[in-house]
Amino acid sequence: MGKACRARRSRTAYAGSPGHLKIFMIEAEAIHLVRQHFESLFPKTCANCGHQYATLRDYILNTKRLGGALSYDAEDGDWSTPEPVGSQALANCACGSTLALTTDGMALPSRLALLEWLKAETHRRGVSSSALLETMRDVIRQQVVADADA
Repeated sequence: MGKACRARRSRTAYAGSPGHLKIFMIEAEAIHLVRQHFESLFPKTCANCGHQYATLRDYILNTKRLGGALSYDAEDGDWSTPEPVGSQALANCACGSTLALTTDGMALPSRLALLEWLKAETHRRGVSSSALLETMRDVIRQQVVADADA
């Protein structure tokens, strides 16, 4: 197998004893997982004005980002929870109503893996969980807009 083929292979690794499985992923995998989940949330309708956002791209282009992304588990310092509360990113609809993209509905193993990745990366980079989630949010937004422009 050539170097290029090896480089494209997933770096997700599994370690631990049964019942204590830890999943490690690289940033690109974490971003892909979150983007895929967010894309599955559409179409999304504003409960206040009824405007329907057909796709994640439509949502990104036609809402106003509000505040920073947040992991409730990280904010609570609950890195080892078996049932993560999850994360959210807020935006305002043109009518002013607040809309949320959350990890609700994401498969539990994926949520646990993302929380483990978030913990490791915040420690490694020396940044807050919100700062790292904001970076992830920026990358996803750039990818979605660029993919549609291509």
